[in-house]
This record gives sequence, structure tokens and C-alpha cells, in this order.
Amino acid sequence: SIREEMIEKGLKEGLERGLKQGLEQGLEQGLEQGLEQGLEQGLEQGIAQGLEQGLEQGIEQGKEEGLEQANQQVVMSMLEKGLDVKTISEYTGIEKSFVEECQKRRKKEKE
Repeated sequence: SIREEMIEKGLKEGLERGLKQGLEQGLEQGLEQGLEQGLEQGLEQGIAQGLEQGLEQGIEQGKEEGLEQANQQVVMSMLEKGLDVKTISEYTGIEKSFVEECQKRRKKEKE
């Protein structure tokens, strides 16, 4: 009968619209949640990696600066004892240019 056909057609159209609307909403919500979670995880990982790299770089820089200060103290001490640049460089393994810089600094400090 026509009534049954209309009911069946209405059910079919309603089901199709409901499915389409449900899929669209589900996809939209899924994308939003996925993006939020992805951003949150990415941010957390980025912060953790940044902290780790910053710490490593800080430690390395601290070591380098500490070594430079120690070398400078040794060189200054040897210069005060009257040793020449070549001898200091040979005995310590410190580059001649660094010893010369220290010598210039020492002369300026005495002025």
C-alpha cells in the first residue's frame, strides 16, 4: 500500500539523513578531539625535549667556560713566574693564541 511505501521511504530517508548527520558530527568531534590531544601531546613532548636539550647545552657550556677559566688561571700564573708564551703553550698544550690573549690581558691589568 501507499501508506507502507511512504513509511518505508520516510524511514529510509530518515536513516540516510541520520547516518549522514551522525557521520559528519562524529568526524567533526573526532577531528577536534584528535587535534586537541595531538597538540597537547606534541606540546608536552616539545617542552620535554627542549628542557633536555637546554640542560645538555647548559652543562656543556658550563664545562667549556670552566675549562677556559682554569686554563686562564694556569697561564696567568705561569706568566707571573716569567715563563714565555711558547714555553707555556708547549708545557700546557694550550693554544699559543690563547696564551697571547692572556698576556695582553695581564699587561692591561698592570697598567
